[in-house]
Amino acid sequence: VEAEADYFVRCSERLRHKQRALTPWDYEHLVLDAFPGIYLAKCLPTSTVDDKGTTVQLLVIPDIRNTHAYNPFEPKVPSDTLIAISRYLEPYVPPFTRIAARNAVYEPVLVRAMVRLKKGYYETGYYKEQTNRAIQRYLSPWAFQEGADISLGGRLYVSNLIHFVENLEWVEYVKNVYLKNTRTKQIIGMMSQQSYLETSGPECIWCSTPEHYTTV
Repeated sequence: VEAEADYFVRCSERLRHKQRALTPWDYEHLVLDAFPGIYLAKCLPTSTVDDKGTTVQLLVIPDIRNTHAYNPFEPKVPSDTLIAISRYLEPYVPPFTRIAARNAVYEPVLVRAMVRLKKGYYETGYYKEQTNRAIQRYLSPWAFQEGADISLGGRLYVSNLIHFVENLEWVEYVKNVYLKNTRTKQIIGMMSQQSYLETSGPECIWCSTPEHYTTV
């Protein structure tokens, strides 16, 4: 049975896109409505145009919450589902438009940091694990229960990560922070001239590595 809140959301989205795919929002919400196993769908800001028409690039991330995914930080949609998504959208797109549904390109980030605990928090091993898990949630929200939005491409600022960690309940302050993009091998720290990591392209998404190195 469909919940009342879900019913109103579905109706309002249907009234907006009218079962047609014209804007990126239309493509994304048509897919999310028809494929419950998709957590996120994002149209790339640029499309390919050639003599055969326009190809719209659509990135999808599967919903792995409450599942046992092989790699929860870099989830992949099966190829048959990607084909099904492209075929499903074909009747709703303008003429001479092709759909290319694909998996995102993940760029894992490894964090090294020294963390000072607040007074009264003495179990260093436990809070080290909690800090690592919080960083994983920050970098890969789709691997947990949070319904946070995900941005394609863009920059990951050291200051934003420091602000997040220092706002954890048990953290007094953090220092000697380093971020490493394990795909491109780029490393930045608190004292680096460049204060951010940048993805290799608009189809890339930041994600967490399985482990981080924090010293309490």
